[in-house]
Amino acid sequence: MDDEIINDGRGQQGASWSPGVPVSFTFTEEEYYLACRESWSVGRRQLASASIGFLVLVAAVATFYGGMLIVATIFAVLGAMNLVVVATTVAYMRSVLPRRGWVRLEANRAEQTYEFDPQGVGERTAVAAGHVLWGAFAKVAETPNFYIFHTKAGVRAILLPRRAFGAPAEEQRFRELVRASTVAELRPDKF
Repeated sequence: MDDEIINDGRGQQGASWSPGVPVSFTFTEEEYYLACRESWSVGRRQLASASIGFLVLVAAVATFYGGMLIVATIFAVLGAMNLVVVATTVAYMRSVLPRRGWVRLEANRAEQTYEFDPQGVGERTAVAAGHVLWGAFAKVAETPNFYIFHTKAGVRAILLPRRAFGAPAEEQRFRELVRASTVAELRPDKF
């Protein structure tokens, strides 16, 4: 079937197609929290923002020793505010948002089904069904517990527990399909 020519409504006429890798699962509460924390790791933007806050504090100290007390005070306040905002945002994203998502969104507690194919990812949840092309993803991350597919828009991620695969051979087939369907910059070296 790998060499068959089909038009499944997602690819172009004449595109080569191979069977997808279907995966279905339901998150446990603890697993959902862990998936959210792992997918919302501290990113480059937060680190850059925290670095700017730190540099502003350093500038405040240098300015203070240079005799410009008012400017030093302004730098110190701005730097401290920046660091507080970054720390609060990261804490909120890693603790409050996952709990809200679990309690308020029933879809997070319902069965989720995905089918990974050469064109992208088909998904069916309690509230939506669709197909996301591989080009929509910015990064594929692999953790000890999950595969995480981050979109370029940054507004969502597909969180796939590794336990969802019925057998090691099924997970290997999934990994091979992702490797063959995505550009190297999208996935980690070990993928």
